[in-house]
Amino acid sequence: MTPCDPYMSSNPPGLAELISGKGIFIAGAGGLGSNAASMLVRAGANRLTIIDHDIVEPSNLNRQFYFRHQVGRPKVEALRENLLEINPDISVCALREELTFQNAKEMIRTHPDVVLECFDRPESKATIASYCLKNLPSIPLVTVSGIAGCGPLSKIRLYSPRPDMFVIGDLQSEAGRNTGTLSSRITFAAAMQAHIAILLLAGRLDDIREDLHQTLETSERHLLGKNKNL
Repeated sequence: MTPCDPYMSSNPPGLAELISGKGIFIAGAGGLGSNAASMLVRAGANRLTIIDHDIVEPSNLNRQFYFRHQVGRPKVEALRENLLEINPDISVCALREELTFQNAKEMIRTHPDVVLECFDRPESKATIASYCLKNLPSIPLVTVSGIAGCGPLSKIRLYSPRPDMFVIGDLQSEAGRNTGTLSSRITFAAAMQAHIAILLLAGRLDDIREDLHQTLETSERHLLGKNKNL
């Protein structure tokens, strides 16, 4: 990444240089992972590892960064192709594997600078979270919980239950036949994931604290409003 790279010139000055060369591990290449990856590359990230064992399905295209001609292909391979279209000079390690607690150490070969949990299934989310918290406690983990349906975006917030762990979502809504998934809500959460990762990699921790402060203030106002009716 050169300071005069014209493709990164519209980013905030110096940002691309701060995050280039930093290792990003993305667990899951669905609606969250594929969109977050594209945003990170556009911001200047150039060293990504992405793991997912699924293939692109027709039903994925309402919210995931794939195209019709890629249906049937492994997601990680199709996503790598799409990311290289954005920037052909980046390094994308595409792992077509199912991440388990047993193989996590092998899959996360080198300690990344940040981990994004982008899985759909609760058991997969629990696997990567428990592994990172136990074995990589000093590496920031950005995870998501509760983004299904078409509810208000104001319910999707940032939480930090422990140091170096950040949770995005409403913590309630779950995907299912009666709720579905909507591109605007999924990409909103993916953008939050990418943004928190960028802030972490750039060392802008005060901006993250401001987002957490806003979440706390909103929660306090909500509780006060409920208590008035007691």
